[in-house]
Amino acid sequence: MQLDPLPEQVRVTIFMEGLRTGIARTEVFRVHPSTFEEAVDIALNAEFNFKAARYGTHGHAQRSFDGAEPMDLSHAEEEERALLAVEQQRKIRRCYMCGSTKHLRPQCPLRKPLQSRPSRNPPSNPKVGTERENGNSQ
Repeated sequence: MQLDPLPEQVRVTIFMEGLRTGIARTEVFRVHPSTFEEAVDIALNAEFNFKAARYGTHGHAQRSFDGAEPMDLSHAEEEERALLAVEQQRKIRRCYMCGSTKHLRPQCPLRKPLQSRPSRNPPSNPKVGTERENGNSQ
């Protein structure tokens, strides 16, 4: 007892649906082949072309340059560091309280003196509870 083979279009559809997401699947769906053999050839060619473009013909990653020598950037980097240092020296410093360039926040005349600031801890009342401690209760 021999089963009837699947129709050609069904074989093509099953093959296309079974391909993993990637360049081969994209290419087979783009071309939409009419035979199973054509679908397999398209998938294999797409994979081969993708790998050849990515890794070259010998399987090694291709270089992005053709023997060109890289530039020496050390002088440019030193010059950039020097410019940044000069810029930092020129940076205008301002008082955070009033914005003046003549002084900084600790010397700002608008800043309240330390003595006039309220204390964070409330003052303790020395008279509370002294009668009991002295034994002078009436």
